[in-house]
Amino acid sequence: MCGLTTRSSGAPTAGHQARSGGTRYIFASPGLASCRRRPLSSNVRPRNPLRSTSAHSTLHTMDLSSVLDRLHKYGQKATYSAVGGIVGSPARSVMHGQPKSHRNTWVVAKKDRQPTGYTSAERDPRLQPAANPLASPEELLTWLKAYP
Repeated sequence: MCGLTTRSSGAPTAGHQARSGGTRYIFASPGLASCRRRPLSSNVRPRNPLRSTSAHSTLHTMDLSSVLDRLHKYGQKATYSAVGGIVGSPARSVMHGQPKSHRNTWVVAKKDRQPTGYTSAERDPRLQPAANPLASPEELLTWLKAYP
């Protein structure tokens, strides 16, 4: 009856085994956590850089104000993404902080070709709903070179 009590007739319970040093650990130490975790991912899409290196160097020299002035002067629409590509800003925030004015209505959404959040009274009267906007940074850059 080695290891048995008078009340039991079988092997010692798991708790008694652990106290007596009979339990062996089967798990190794955790090690470095960075090895076990997946790399962090972002839900932000990577920006699509322009293909032409000469165009790329010219793009970041233009500021938003001068692009808006030219679009307004010639009555030309451009999409938020096209203007953002020229001034180095994401399309969603390219007009952030700009006042609602006739000058700023020439930057439009690609889908409906209208400036976002403007009433018809706030839009420039020359703005034609059906007119196609300049949709890419390359297209806008070509236009800006042709219309100084």
